Amino acid sequence: MSTLQALEFALTNNLNVLLKGRHGVGKTHMVIDLFQRKQLKYMYFSAATMDPWVDFIGIPKEAHDEKGQYLEIIRPKVFRDDEVEALFFDEFNRAPSKVRNAVMELIQFKSINGRKFNNLKVIWTAINPDDDQEESYDVERLDGAQTDRFQLQLDIPYEPFVPYFKEKFGNLGIIGTNWWASSNKETQRCISPRRLEYLLDTYKNGGDLKWIAPSNVNITQLQALLMEEDTVPNKMAAIFRDKDTIKGQEFLMNENNFEQAINLIANSPEYQEFFIPLMIDEKLFMYIGNPKICPTITVHITGNLNKFDGLLRRFCAATPRKEFGAALLKTLEQAKTQATVQA
Repeated sequence: MSTLQALEFALTNNLNVLLKGRHGVGKTHMVIDLFQRKQLKYMYFSAATMDPWVDFIGIPKEAHDEKGQYLEIIRPKVFRDDEVEALFFDEFNRAPSKVRNAVMELIQFKSINGRKFNNLKVIWTAINPDDDQEESYDVERLDGAQTDRFQLQLDIPYEPFVPYFKEKFGNLGIIGTNWWASSNKETQRCISPRRLEYLLDTYKNGGDLKWIAPSNVNITQLQALLMEEDTVPNKMAAIFRDKDTIKGQEFLMNENNFEQAINLIANSPEYQEFFIPLMIDEKLFMYIGNPKICPTITVHITGNLNKFDGLLRRFCAATPRKEFGAALLKTLEQAKTQATVQA
């Protein structure tokens, strides 16, 4: 069972979870992403900086009744109204002992000072290891009474979370994670999965990888692999493979991309079928007369009358190739007649 499957199981069965892993392995992302996908009302706490009274127990406030003065607890709104469904305490073993002790009842009974929260399903935490042989973390060891209150305890491997990298960076993410997996132990120790993300972000934004990589790590191979993949043909192949129309439109809006892409589109019927409907009118107007592209445009006329009607009429009026323009206009009229009959 994968980590994600285990987390899904825990959420379905209302189990508390303790995630243990080295820095930068995506613990926080896994949790927040799952909570958001399940549309849970959740609260995120950075345990190392939180105040248990302010954040969830509540603040004492003086009150009065017919018998005199007393103290009542004013809680945050989500706890007051019993709205929260999931709690996530990040960096839990960096928290002061008063925070960890205050959370004890919450973890076991889903209550604070005896007041139960009926909508609270799960309490999850993430920690760095206190016994790592290669890294020294400024963390506290959790005692058995604390750890035993988490039904599911998962050790997250020290490696990039591939689904996340693929989703965020596409093929570049796959190249980056493969490079990391094939690197030696020292490189992997210096380039945490989080730093690998920094590297790919920097490359994607046109920066120099040397700005981000530690000085003792040679990232020449990663740079070469990324540059080899980051070409117009490879980008087009990935967009076409995924049938990603949004990325396709963004890709073609870039002038440099378009100038290289148009020849590839003209020589591939499959690319024409996918990319031509994604072009803006100005670009289509420029290439309607291309003998390889024009047939594809005429094929699309029937299903895209609103897009092509005005465009083709403007082209037919402007082109010096009168016979060609007349033929296109005839095709347009035939398509409109056909569409009327079918309606």
